[in-house]
Amino acid sequence: MLPINVHEIPNEIIDYLDSVKDIKFPRQGHTSDVGIVESAKWRFVLKRTRGERNCSWLSNEMHVLKYLSKTPLPIPNVYRFVEQREEGQSWALLQYFEGETLRQALPGVKNRNKKHEMIFEFGAFLAQIHSTPCPKEIKRDSVWLEEMLLKAESNLKHYSVDEAFGDPRYDLSLAIRPKPNAIETNSEIDAFFEGYGKKILNDREYKYFEDGLYAFF
Repeated sequence: MLPINVHEIPNEIIDYLDSVKDIKFPRQGHTSDVGIVESAKWRFVLKRTRGERNCSWLSNEMHVLKYLSKTPLPIPNVYRFVEQREEGQSWALLQYFEGETLRQALPGVKNRNKKHEMIFEFGAFLAQIHSTPCPKEIKRDSVWLEEMLLKAESNLKHYSVDEAFGDPRYDLSLAIRPKPNAIETNSEIDAFFEGYGKKILNDREYKYFEDGLYAFF
């Protein structure tokens, strides 16, 4: 069964696309259906969420993208966002960036120096994200960890999937944790931190964020 059928797409999005030639489906996550739409205009990313929680997450994502688009970061444009409250689902049509993930690209790289260069660039880009000032419109006054624990408590009571978080050390811990055909050796971890520009994570913090918080949440 396809994640998204053309006849399900809201008219507001169909009108913008003009026509749908094809939809390809990348690996799917747990919170939304995602398709790469080929239209008469160009290629787009189409996301559909179902249920109150996932729809609220997509709405928040669109809100965040709106303000991040004013920063120097390469943020995809949001062309349409449609909430279908009666159906209990929401849709977003976004700009498509050509490319592949690091984990898709690295297995095909046999040259060690080239692999380290790609991991270096990954670290450098994550540093760019972390060094970009957060727009005031999406800043929160609450303490990050306290807020996450409250959300986790609520999710444990009502839902069965986890959250995504934003402490820089949390991001770094997930970035360098061992992954098949990705970052697997100490020299590759070193290349990552060379790109990032500094190592703000020690072994104790790594275990706390990766083995502790990540496993808990």
